[in-house]
Amino acid sequence: MRAERDLMDEGVAELRVRLEEMGRELARVRQRLDGLEGAARAGPQVVLAAAADGNAEPISAAPLRLGGAPAGALPLLGRSLVVLGGAYLLRALTDARLVPELWGTVAGLLYAAAGLLFADRAGAGGRKVSAAFHGVTGLLIVHPLLWEATARFGLLAPGVCAALLLAFFALGLLVGWRRDLGTVSTASVLLAAATALGLLLRTHELVVFAVLLLLMAVMVEALAARDRWPGLRWAVALALDLAMLVLMVVGRRGGGPPEGYPALSSATLVLLGLGLSFVYVGASVRACVQRQPIGTFEVVQGTLALLLGYGGAAGVMSARGGSLLPLGVLALGLGAAGYSAAFAFLERRVESGRNFYAFSTFACAMTLAGAWTVFGGVTLVLALCVLTAAAALLGAAFGRMTLEVHSVLFFLTAGVVAGLFTHAAGGWLGMPGGVWPPLTALGGVVLLTGALAYVVLARARGHATAVALRRLPAAVGAVALVWSLGGAALVLLAGLVGAPGPAADAAGLAALRTGVLAAAAAGLAWSGRRPPLRELSWLVYPLLGIGALKLLAEDLPRGRPLTLFLAFALYGGALIAVPRLVRTPAD
Repeated sequence: MRAERDLMDEGVAELRVRLEEMGRELARVRQRLDGLEGAARAGPQVVLAAAADGNAEPISAAPLRLGGAPAGALPLLGRSLVVLGGAYLLRALTDARLVPELWGTVAGLLYAAAGLLFADRAGAGGRKVSAAFHGVTGLLIVHPLLWEATARFGLLAPGVCAALLLAFFALGLLVGWRRDLGTVSTASVLLAAATALGLLLRTHELVVFAVLLLLMAVMVEALAARDRWPGLRWAVALALDLAMLVLMVVGRRGGGPPEGYPALSSATLVLLGLGLSFVYVGASVRACVQRQPIGTFEVVQGTLALLLGYGGAAGVMSARGGSLLPLGVLALGLGAAGYSAAFAFLERRVESGRNFYAFSTFACAMTLAGAWTVFGGVTLVLALCVLTAAAALLGAAFGRMTLEVHSVLFFLTAGVVAGLFTHAAGGWLGMPGGVWPPLTALGGVVLLTGALAYVVLARARGHATAVALRRLPAAVGAVALVWSLGGAALVLLAGLVGAPGPAADAAGLAALRTGVLAAAAAGLAWSGRRPPLRELSWLVYPLLGIGALKLLAEDLPRGRPLTLFLAFALYGGALIAVPRLVRTPAD
């Protein structure tokens, strides 16, 4: 009995030892499983175990990639392909007349909407990659479906199609915004913009899809205002610009729209053009209100929007014989508002330097457009002269280079409209047939206004030595004045000696031009000695260089001994006098 009891005790002890070993082994297995489960949450793992002492430790956590793509994305891609296959199955049932076409289209729309709803639910659960696959798949289903249902089968009216496109566009943006899914928002914008523009060209329903693109632009701008995917604005803006270009070209076409296109009313075209302008001018205003710098998009698209929108509307009204007065008054009002915003608010902010220049340039462009639209002929030239003087006086009073630049722009525009520069070209270059345009009283007013504006700006600077960039506007104005005054003097002198006409003395005219060039160089050298007029001295040596080329190109081939004597004497005298005249009193 005792032997049996000892044998039983040994068996129990051995069993206890084995149970303890099994417990330790199970603990190690559980530890391994816990490690694998934690790694699986981060993605597929390749786990290598070291079995020297039976303890397995994960020594590599590099994600397994098959063909360059994460292995975890393959099931999601496969799921998307199955979903797309379901959409094609529905299409096959519709083509086989097993499902009515309209009901098949409705089912396809619901099928695509379900994909976006699944994307929202997956995003709420933190599964962003799965949500992105769901959302993009749904969008890839709905846009070809709407295209075929409208452009190919005619099941949906263009207005209904546009409403559905807008609804899915908004749904895609909403899901992307709520769940921070940039992929879904990008796909929604790109697919919707391309589909809308393609349907505009295919169906010729210009107004319907232009309005759709305009509403899409407003939505994308609203997202950009919250700093959500501002880069998406480029795609919608490009599609909208192209749509507006087509609208304006068709609207301005003589004899009505091409065959197959609907008639477009002037009011509709003007409203759409102004809508385009206000959306993207509003983007710049929003940036200023939020104290953000105006970026490249605002500058580029704002300029295009004004050209296509406001400019297109004005072109349509002009081509159709409508009144441009309301558009001109609106432009002048916008110009005044732009100047007020630039100088009353933005000038005071150190961080708004770029915004100040953007708004002041916009104000100048709108003022020029408004003046050109509202006024005409003599009234337009006089209005531009007033703007030239006002900008020069205000620029001198407040020391603003921006207003100096605008004064020069107003002066150049007035000179073009009044024919001042064409008149000067007759003196410097000659006119076909020898008939030179006279200097009109209006051209004289423009010339006098430009000279007075230059004097005002020069006196405002006083004797301060400004950097070269600060003097650039005045230098441009000086070039225009030298061209105009020299040309007018040539026409006057040629008239006194009876040179103009078909039988004009080419040699005498050549010598006369050389003399005026030499006198202009000497006069500028003497005037530029004064610090406020320093930019005049910049023009001296370029004029002398032009004179040298002129001697070779005109005087020598056409001249006679007497005219060549005069030309060389006058030009040589200028070469002698100019170096002495350009020296300042301090030199």
